[in-house]
Amino acid sequence: MGKIEKIKMRDFKSFRNAIIPLVDGFTTVVGPNGSGKSNLNDAIMFVLGEGSMKSLRAGRLTDLVHHSSKSGEAEVTIEFRENGDKYIVSRSIDKKGSSVYRLNSKRTTRTQIVELLASMHVPAEGHNIIMQGDVMSIINMTPKQRREVIDDISGIAEYNLKKDKAMRELEKVDVKIKEAEIILYERGGYLKEIKKERDEAIRYKRFEAEKNELKHAIIHAELKDVEARYKDSSEKVAELTEQLEEQTHQVKKISAQIANWENQLSSLQKEIMAKGETEQIEISREVEQLKSKLSLIQEKVRARKEDMINAKRDIEKAQRQIATSKEEAKEKRHALDQLRKEDK
Repeated sequence: MGKIEKIKMRDFKSFRNAIIPLVDGFTTVVGPNGSGKSNLNDAIMFVLGEGSMKSLRAGRLTDLVHHSSKSGEAEVTIEFRENGDKYIVSRSIDKKGSSVYRLNSKRTTRTQIVELLASMHVPAEGHNIIMQGDVMSIINMTPKQRREVIDDISGIAEYNLKKDKAMRELEKVDVKIKEAEIILYERGGYLKEIKKERDEAIRYKRFEAEKNELKHAIIHAELKDVEARYKDSSEKVAELTEQLEEQTHQVKKISAQIANWENQLSSLQKEIMAKGETEQIEISREVEQLKSKLSLIQEKVRARKEDMINAKRDIEKAQRQIATSKEEAKEKRHALDQLRKEDK
């Protein structure tokens, strides 16, 4: 709690220049009527920030300035000490009614002075100073009013004010907590929906991955099947080509024999014309035998040529299958590549 150590007054009411020290213990100020005892109380109230003209016993603020003041202003300074710290609070007023507050010689505001004094339990309003008539007023108070004064002096009133303020703040907090609980309840339902959607998304992702794996396996199997058919078709083409070459070789060989027999037949026909009847009959018999053999050989040639035509058709069919297999294999590899990219 703060303690007043010294009071200085300059041109304040009846005081031209006065310094009043207040020592530890009980200090009494005595004097005849009109000596300025009440003005001392007014000076303290003035520094504490009192603005009521009734409390300062003045008609107006300019009445606080001594009538013979050369500077035209009045000033009151109080030195406080609290826990070893010293504070010098002063307030001045001029003939125009302009009031200035200072703290440790630095200009400040009334609000800062009041806050400082309140921290030292020296409020501008209250019962720190007992004015004339206050004793009788306290005696004539009701027990309830007197209790309020005691509570104010002891700090209980301030405690009650703080308590009431804290209770009001607590009520606000309770309201906010209830609002927060409502919001949390709403958010809880919302979170449940989000969790449900999240679980469904996870299941979808899992099924999507399984589907991709199955597609991958199916396409891979189809690719293997296409490659196998491509291999079979290629082998068949090679086999048919070999057969075609063999048939072509046989046809050429038989065609050479036919040409040779046709030459022989032509020679025999010429011999028939040159020989006698008996010899002609013998040669004619040989000619018929040659014609019979030639007919058989020609039949074989036709059969070989048909085989060659069928072989060419089979080769063309196999080549078309190879082309189809190549295209299918290309598509399957592209699909596999796309699946691998999606998996990444």
